[in-house]
Amino acid sequence: MVVKNMSHFFLGIVLSSLMMSCGDTPVKTGIETKLITYFNELKKLNQFNGVVLVKKKGKTVLRDAYNVIGDDRYSTFVTPESQADMHDLSQFLAKATVIMLETDDVMHRSDSLSHFIPDFPRGNEITIQHLLDHRAGIPNELRDFAGTPANLLPHELIELIKQDTLQFSPGTDSLYSEIGYEIIYYLIAQVTKKPFAQYISEDVFRELLMDGSGAHFYIHTKEVAEQEIAKKEEELAELAALGIPVEPLSDEEKRKSYVIPMAKKLRSYLQNNTLRDSMIVPVPNYTSSEFMQARFYTCVDDLALLTKFLSQKSYRPLFGQETPCIDIVSKGQGIQLHLYHDIKKKETIILLGNFDAAPFESIKQNMIKILAGKKYQLPKGKLANGVAID
Repeated sequence: MVVKNMSHFFLGIVLSSLMMSCGDTPVKTGIETKLITYFNELKKLNQFNGVVLVKKKGKTVLRDAYNVIGDDRYSTFVTPESQADMHDLSQFLAKATVIMLETDDVMHRSDSLSHFIPDFPRGNEITIQHLLDHRAGIPNELRDFAGTPANLLPHELIELIKQDTLQFSPGTDSLYSEIGYEIIYYLIAQVTKKPFAQYISEDVFRELLMDGSGAHFYIHTKEVAEQEIAKKEEELAELAALGIPVEPLSDEEKRKSYVIPMAKKLRSYLQNNTLRDSMIVPVPNYTSSEFMQARFYTCVDDLALLTKFLSQKSYRPLFGQETPCIDIVSKGQGIQLHLYHDIKKKETIILLGNFDAAPFESIKQNMIKILAGKKYQLPKGKLANGVAID
């Protein structure tokens, strides 16, 4: 399915992005000098490693990478173009997608889960809004599951969720649930007839000109994958009929029919890092405990485009109708992404840090003070003794 009214959502963003190159020359101001001084101090004290983008009234004030060790042989090394995994940001992509799908009358926040999955236990009590708000009662992890979450196909995950019990009656309490969003990703795939990762890559990233963003892979729906498997088995049967020895498709080969690698636009994929024994050490960018449906990567320039997109009036309900700013935090092991946009002042702060022990919140608050011309505190004390050799 193609979302018919998509152009209404993207046209303004595309036009404005054409007028400002992602690599536009930073405006030379006193603010820029203060920001540079601030981040150089953080770097010296091993309190930040990553990429910073600051815009004020559409103009770039600062766009730079800060390395505690400026040597690309170390796991911490980043450039202004470095790309990182989006992790929790996929939830905001799902929220925005639901709002877009409402314009085509194919999914509404008021719809019950049973409207899409008729046999889901108590699905008539759970709404899409409950899932979006973490108020459905869905647990945050699979209980009594001894397997590897990363190996689960979407339809397999849904069947396991059906076997579990709700933590509370929908709408009566709140509990953060990544599994709840896995259901949302699954539903979006059902109504758009595209895997969630493919839909976001083609219908969001491409439309917003987010050229440095994409998905690592996408997963076919069960129906499409079974058609692919049937086609392969038919081809094998034809070869066998000709007397050519063939081996039947193994279970592993059948599973591979679900997972489709995407053409990646990875130019500078960074490594995640954490603090261990007073040293900065690399950690896996993804773990086996993470599910497969929404594995995206991005860069600071694209995050600025996404922030501008989410600041449109249509998406204000995601952050509170009267909110003066967008403030999004996405965390994964060894990585943090911070998106801040003051709607009235037209100020944007993007932090992409591949050292998760950095004091991101205080850094962001000091940056807001610098932009407002207020007093701020320079950092004190080393956070780490150094970077471990990778």
